[in-house]
Amino acid sequence: MTPSKIVPAFLMVAALVAAASSLSLGIWSFGAPGPGLFPLAASVIMIVGLLRKVIKTSHTHESDDATDWVRFLQYCVAIVGFVVGVHLLGTGPAIFLFIVLVLGRIEQVGWMRSTAIAAIAAATSWSVFHNLLSVPLPQGIWS
Repeated sequence: MTPSKIVPAFLMVAALVAAASSLSLGIWSFGAPGPGLFPLAASVIMIVGLLRKVIKTSHTHESDDATDWVRFLQYCVAIVGFVVGVHLLGTGPAIFLFIVLVLGRIEQVGWMRSTAIAAIAAATSWSVFHNLLSVPLPQGIWS
């Protein structure tokens, strides 16, 4: 079994657990979305995408040699760095740095383009979740 088959299986389990736990938070309350609505929606989208990936890869016979382990590990480090960065730097700066580094270093997109995309994504994420939805986001050292 290759990572292209193992990783979606593990993510599917995580998405199913997230969907189940979001139901206990309440999907709708007092005529407004409850705290479990967004996690449930994200889990359902993730499950559908993973099902498509599992079906697609079940028809292919790739070897472990086809896996770019260096790139896979770079993404693992980036995700762990993002989680740590959210708590240390805050949500906005962590999103910005994560996207700049992933696009610029791993995906080899130009630094100017990476920076522009990251700035727009970080500002949009912060605006939607903090201002529009009033989600208390970690502010790290800025609080």
